[in-house]
Amino acid sequence: MRPTQLLPVSTSKGSAFKWKAALLLILTLLAYGPAFRAAFVWDDYSSLLMNPTIQSADGLGPIWRGEGGYDYFPLTSTALWLEWRLWGMNPMGYHAVSVLGHLLNALLVWGVLAEFGLGTVAWPAAVIFAIHPVQVASVAWIAEQKNIGSLGFYLASLWCYIRFLSKGSRSQYGASLVFFVLAVLCKGAVVVLPAVLLLCVWWQRRTLRWRDCLPTLPFFVVAIVFSAVTIWYQEHRAISALEIPPLAVEERLLVSLRAFWFYWGNLVFPSRLNMVYPRWSLSLVDWRWYVGPVLGVLALGAAWKWRTHVRGRVLMFALAYAWIALLPVLGFFRMYYFRFSYVADHWQYIASVGVIAFLVFTGRALLRRWARPAFAMLVMALVVATWRRAELFRDEIVFWQEVVAR
Repeated sequence: MRPTQLLPVSTSKGSAFKWKAALLLILTLLAYGPAFRAAFVWDDYSSLLMNPTIQSADGLGPIWRGEGGYDYFPLTSTALWLEWRLWGMNPMGYHAVSVLGHLLNALLVWGVLAEFGLGTVAWPAAVIFAIHPVQVASVAWIAEQKNIGSLGFYLASLWCYIRFLSKGSRSQYGASLVFFVLAVLCKGAVVVLPAVLLLCVWWQRRTLRWRDCLPTLPFFVVAIVFSAVTIWYQEHRAISALEIPPLAVEERLLVSLRAFWFYWGNLVFPSRLNMVYPRWSLSLVDWRWYVGPVLGVLALGAAWKWRTHVRGRVLMFALAYAWIALLPVLGFFRMYYFRFSYVADHWQYIASVGVIAFLVFTGRALLRRWARPAFAMLVMALVVATWRRAELFRDEIVFWQEVVAR
């Protein structure tokens, strides 16, 4: 299904789009019902309630100059500055923006996957992305509006670039670059997009030539600049006064592989989610730390064995996409949050798109005629799980009691 077919025209496909979009809306609002009455928690105080630049009438200047903040995401801060003038101390307005922004992102996931040629996977993947409980950490937490906004512009940029590849439209290319700049102004983690664009070129053309790389050069320039800005803020603002020793090379590799499969596991079995996971005690003599590398070798071996088959290509794309999308948070760079844990649910918001699409593709291939009833049961289970998880944000006492209990 091409994007032009997503428009509500007077055809059976147009009707199908309407009811699928309506069902996606209903399921998302139902799953995140408790989020609309959630409270302020954790970083909401430092990023909003106790942030003088957000509350000041002339705060936009300091926001865009990057004064005083522990990171640089001026577009997100500008959105919060505007919301403060609308909602003030009422958390409902902020949560409504987050939920509706997440819903828009789910629609963009649908559109991007359809444009990518995965029409049968696009809508189910968008639904699961929308209602998966691992997303609650991004949707019900006001401080993570930077996740919501950055992914929205990231997906818009990706959509435009895929259309540029198929049509050669300069306007689509320009729009893609503009959306990418807006995305990194929301959150620096989306600097991985240029590598994802090259991955999309490889998928569509089954090869990657130098001339295919040339259009991505401006994207890489933007990515390098904002990567440097983000690293500077982490080193000089967020952790300058903290003792967070860097990991050795072999330790970083083991942490990254364990974190990589940890995120896949939480998407497949989201039964032990937590807002703050225990910080792993790294041990080079503990055999459990080598499970990640073994799984990596097996997955790459399977992808190589089936490389001439669509399943092998899909597996290779999913592994590469997830690794690229998670690269900023896999332990290769020092981060403030590492004082608490090496992993966090909100860090996989971008990467979850590719993993979920792969899981839907694989599930359809394995279940075949049972795919629809299995999908219906899965949707019901995810809605209930997300509802329950969103309820934990109703106040700080319930929120932290859950963290400690787990």
